Amino acid sequence: MSTLKPYQILGRDFLRSRRAAMLFDAMGLGKTAQALSAIPSDARAIVVCPAVAKTVWEDEAAKWNPGLRVSVLGGRGSFRWPVPGELLVLNYELLPHVVVAAPTFVYLVADEAHYLKTGKSQRTRRFRLLARAVEAAGGSVWGLTGTPLLREPPDLWNVLQAAGLAWRAFGTWPRFYAGFDAKPKEIKVLGGGTRTITVWGTAKPWVADAIRRVALRRTRREVLAELPGKIRSVLRVKVKPGVAKDLADETLALLSAGGIDLEAAVERAMDLGGTAFEKIAATRAALSVLKIQAALDLLDSYKDAGRPVVVFSAHRAPVEALGSRPGWSAVLGGDLAIARATAVQEFQAGKLDGLALTIGAGGTAITLTKAADVIFVDQSWSPMENLQAEDRLCRIGQTSVVQVVVLQADHPVDAAVNRVLARNLEMARSAGV
Repeated sequence: MSTLKPYQILGRDFLRSRRAAMLFDAMGLGKTAQALSAIPSDARAIVVCPAVAKTVWEDEAAKWNPGLRVSVLGGRGSFRWPVPGELLVLNYELLPHVVVAAPTFVYLVADEAHYLKTGKSQRTRRFRLLARAVEAAGGSVWGLTGTPLLREPPDLWNVLQAAGLAWRAFGTWPRFYAGFDAKPKEIKVLGGGTRTITVWGTAKPWVADAIRRVALRRTRREVLAELPGKIRSVLRVKVKPGVAKDLADETLALLSAGGIDLEAAVERAMDLGGTAFEKIAATRAALSVLKIQAALDLLDSYKDAGRPVVVFSAHRAPVEALGSRPGWSAVLGGDLAIARATAVQEFQAGKLDGLALTIGAGGTAITLTKAADVIFVDQSWSPMENLQAEDRLCRIGQTSVVQVVVLQADHPVDAAVNRVLARNLEMARSAGV
């Protein structure tokens, strides 16, 4: 089992000591690891998360709480209560609209709990229904998010209330209202007449103390000394039936026909080229297109957190798709030098939410220290080119730990390619090159 850092041990113990709690640590500080470590391995546990994060919980559970058996739910009507020693992982869309009595001592975790910021939404109402059943049976409800207040203070109230903590922190809504120096204001509306809106002010000093009664928050800067220069993670992307899967299956059959280990077959194809290499290359190109939607879903969480992000790909299609988002730009091979420089300058100046680049066009000779988060939709065949690309963020001027996320199609071919690339990178590092 992996080892927690000192600040993560404090977070684990904070959750363990409370039946209802919020962990508001900044993105990248390991909220998933802390929550998993806090759950007893013989417990019944449920994690509700965005669909794109389900495989993350499945993989992280193997590292931080291997005693728990993980079941990932999919499809409407699939909800059920876990058995002892089981962790159920489901996305918010699968929350039941009717909840029968819960078994005793269930651990319920809301990942990206800011998804519950709208009190009247179906998602929030259903989660609260589930949470109340868990609480009534003596269980625990924990929420994890680095962005509990996305836009206006009511977001924070609703996130806390998902675990029944808003009243515990602030007592009453009028006190919460006063804590943010809120005032009613009448505005004119089209067609004549007026309506009253709430104008929210700056939080009063006691508000932070009220939140600390029920939530723990650390920033990256506060725990920087405990973190490495980079944190690497792999996000598995489900491969649905279609052209990309058919091509990947054909490639797998071709590579397996030689009767050798899959990774060895990939390495041989990389060395010798030929039909097998061309087949792998075509598969990777098809899978890069398949990963675009997963990347788009993932980028929403960075936007919500107000964190600029860099995305690399070895293929043009993902870069063109992601770079066309509002507030984004792209750097591709064939771009004029002035266009490339302008995109980088605008990103570094904070004028863009993100920048998408092909590894060939953006992997060298530029600085992207405005971001501390980089996503690889896929990678170059050369591990050193991938390292050079991520080091665009790890340069003089970078003051944060850099989060490197690699999207990996949930298929043996893509997994084998990534393992070979990782092994080759470690080999190069061991040789000092």
